[in-house]
Amino acid sequence: MDSTERKKRKKERIQGFFIDAAETRFLESGYEQVSVEAIAEDIGYTKRTFYVYFKDKEEVFAAVTFRALSALFQQLLLAASSEETGLGKLTSIGYAYYKYMKAFPYHFGLNQMFELKNYANDQLSKIDREREFTRACVQKDKEITALVKEIITLGREDGSIDSSQSDDGLLLFMFGTTFGMLQALKHQEKYIGTGKEAQKDDFFKDFIQLIIQSVSK
Repeated sequence: MDSTERKKRKKERIQGFFIDAAETRFLESGYEQVSVEAIAEDIGYTKRTFYVYFKDKEEVFAAVTFRALSALFQQLLLAASSEETGLGKLTSIGYAYYKYMKAFPYHFGLNQMFELKNYANDQLSKIDREREFTRACVQKDKEITALVKEIITLGREDGSIDSSQSDDGLLLFMFGTTFGMLQALKHQEKYIGTGKEAQKDDFFKDFIQLIIQSVSK
């Protein structure tokens, strides 16, 4: 192993320590209440060392979000691989996204916060483009979008998905409706009361069936 590889591994290892500590702090206290000093102190490092590996607190937040997006992407890939047709894959990843929200509500929230923050104007600011993990999040988000587009294309080719709608229109419809439904289910107390997980599951199943009816032939 040469010196360049050793330095790379050391960087990744120490970044991992900071990301672990930041994730724990953010989960316990929320982003606004956490300081760079607290993150560094939790793992026995100084604030100065933190800035060797991250541009600022926003970047370590993006690193935590990148983990969440990467985990989601793997879940979606696994779900898609379990079906043959485009419509089947689309249905499967819809359920996988819902299960991810239920299993990891905090990480689901991170994903949504990132998208709302960085896609409000569909562009990253200059300083965001300089953040390694913000760029990584954007790339991972693009990979998720590309996966859904590939599934839509497959569905058109195998005849399971309606070809009369444009790819972009169908993608926007699916992301928009799913985002809204998951937000509603995340805050279900306002709509269906507390302690009704089974009912919430039924609502999502009904929602998926509506989506299937809308996009299938």
